[in-house]
Amino acid sequence: MTAQTPDSVKSFPLILGSFLRDPLGYIRRPLNFTWPLIFFILAAAAFVSGGISGAINRNSVDVLLGIFVFPVTSVVTALVFGFFVYYFFSLFRATFLDFRRLMSLVSMSLIPYFLFHSVSSYLVPIDLLGFAFTCVLLIVGLVEQFQLDRKLCSKLVGSMALLFFIAWSFALYRNS
Repeated sequence: MTAQTPDSVKSFPLILGSFLRDPLGYIRRPLNFTWPLIFFILAAAAFVSGGISGAINRNSVDVLLGIFVFPVTSVVTALVFGFFVYYFFSLFRATFLDFRRLMSLVSMSLIPYFLFHSVSSYLVPIDLLGFAFTCVLLIVGLVEQFQLDRKLCSKLVGSMALLFFIAWSFALYRNS
């Protein structure tokens, strides 16, 4: 199976349409996006999600944070997660992943989280559901695209999900 290598940001609507029709099937195929496309996917999804979430709150500060801060923090967080996975497998399993392909997987796997996050003002725990879908996509992608051990990937992504839940709970407590 050859890797999908879209050559520009212009291909994003086609990518998104294919992904939304069959997320699991799409994530199983090797992804090899260009760096501008990876950053565009992360920033655009976070921009739309943050903007919608802020608009739903009807608070201009939340809109501004959602449009300007959330995309930056989302890209940085995705990169940190990508580096963590890359170095985890490099150091502890002597398996060297193609970092750009890994970040292609991470960028597409985060789309469900961003979709659910945009309406989290109505139902706060929906962020957890979006992140659960993201975790499933990450596990499937790591196993199918990189032929990694399913149990190990499940534990690794599950650990990240636990950290997300703790941070989410802390933020919820702090904001209430």
